[in-house]
Amino acid sequence: MEMPNLHTWLDQLRQERGWSREIAAARARISTAYLFKIEHGLSVPTIDTLAKIVRGYELDPAQRRHTYDLWNPPLRLPADDELRHQIATPEVNAHLAHLDSARIICAYTTPLSTVLTASDRLYDALPGLRQAGNNIALWFFQPAARELVVDWDDEAPHVVAALRAAIGPYRLSHHALALLRTLAANPRFAALWTTHPATVSYGRPAGKPVLLRHSNSPGPVAISLQISEFHSPHAILVAYAISNASAECK
Repeated sequence: MEMPNLHTWLDQLRQERGWSREIAAARARISTAYLFKIEHGLSVPTIDTLAKIVRGYELDPAQRRHTYDLWNPPLRLPADDELRHQIATPEVNAHLAHLDSARIICAYTTPLSTVLTASDRLYDALPGLRQAGNNIALWFFQPAARELVVDWDDEAPHVVAALRAAIGPYRLSHHALALLRTLAANPRFAALWTTHPATVSYGRPAGKPVLLRHSNSPGPVAISLQISEFHSPHAILVAYAISNASAECK
């Protein structure tokens, strides 16, 4: 299973559209020979050429963003402990305690979905998360998540697409490589990663909550998510979750 890279990604975008290299090159207004070199990693396109490809291929916003992420130099992803130290402050702890009392789930995570710190309600809502190394993507592909998440099969492609997008800027990080290697051992993840190579996702569609089963609820609990960047450092995300049961997942 290959880490995301620009030349493979552009080849996958072309093949997803069913175009020959000649057709794709004509749409991008570049030579077929040049496109061949780009797709085989023999040449890195200039920013102007990349813009031509983006326009010619009519990429959607998520594909466009991922393309530029892969063109730009990879970013350093600090170690989890380093990031955890950045938010080990009285202010963050007080914020989590306040949200916990308000029955709102809150988690500070890395871009690769590892939980750095969170309100206690997160662990109530996602049993087995600690055993999955505090990584939500790893947790999602565990049996506990399959039992808990309603429409798991429909949610799984979104999780994979979001992880592919998240890995893009940090594709040389050993954290990303280790995570992908671990997930590759899961047949369902591996199948989704390889059969939908041109699908990426940033954020969750508005108005589409995650549905969870809980024993104390007569029906599924709808969890609405809001994710944003922590002000500093930008390698930390903050996720808030409110349920139709006031996030009361005990």
